[in-house]
Amino acid sequence: MEIRKIQVIGGTYVVSLPKKWAKGHSLKRGSKVTIEIGREGAIVIYPFEKKETKKEIDITYPVPSPKELYNEMTAAYLLGFNTIRIRSNARISYEDREVIKDVVRRFMGLEITEEDSKSITVQFLLEVETVEPKKAFKRMHMLTKGMFKDAITSILERDPRLSKIVIERDDEVDRLYFLLVRLLRSVSLDPSLAVKLGLTPIDCLDYRVAASLLETVGDDAVEIAKVGIEGLSVKDKLILKEISRQLEAMQDKAVDALLLRSRKEVDKIVELYDKVGDAIERSEKINGGFRLHELMKDIARCSIDLVDLVIPFIRV
Repeated sequence: MEIRKIQVIGGTYVVSLPKKWAKGHSLKRGSKVTIEIGREGAIVIYPFEKKETKKEIDITYPVPSPKELYNEMTAAYLLGFNTIRIRSNARISYEDREVIKDVVRRFMGLEITEEDSKSITVQFLLEVETVEPKKAFKRMHMLTKGMFKDAITSILERDPRLSKIVIERDDEVDRLYFLLVRLLRSVSLDPSLAVKLGLTPIDCLDYRVAASLLETVGDDAVEIAKVGIEGLSVKDKLILKEISRQLEAMQDKAVDALLLRSRKEVDKIVELYDKVGDAIERSEKINGGFRLHELMKDIARCSIDLVDLVIPFIRV
């Protein structure tokens, strides 16, 4: 980090640019730069004729295994490549084509735009500037909260179809999660994008951690939906409903606290966490119930971890 003094020339505030940076971008007297004002007093400066890097990658086929192909395409998506080409001198097998199609289904914004026997082109068609991290995160919150609620209901009503719906809904949570990871990586590489989206480095870090926590809630909800418990007593059913309501309230308050940067509800969330623990202790550990208890405790801990992201902020 460098500290530079501001000069005042004819009423205009002037600060010199680092010589190394200017030379690196071939700037000289008369060159233009673009200045954008970000949050918390930040100013972002970059060359007026900003070079747009071609975010394209070629994957040479064949690859060692279908899993390797899946991993290479996943890495390309998360690294922000807009065009992924799979090229080959021979025909791409049916099995590997199915792997490519699976990647396209799993990651939001991807479409196959060109295809023949020896090549497949996949493109990311969303405009990254139009993806609002807050909206994607809130969507993850609503999905995972609903998944948990429905997973508990599937146990109480012994409804296997509802369990299946919960499990399938996890794919949408994963799609949103990976889209957020891609977006946050892109922001870290392009400060001007951070300004357009109104994000600070702290925002990016918090969204990354918070999205991972909600993704864990979705995974736990799927495991709860798979738990087969029969012969629940009336007491245990009432306790499960109570825990479900408390966990929903915890997550609602934790997400609101994070998005508003407010510590106002922190004590209430901790109080709910203690109530969940007490309710679990009152229930009977029968027919696999202990596994269910551990999953519910994990979901409660995720809300507490969300709140921990708010603690450093002094706003009340």
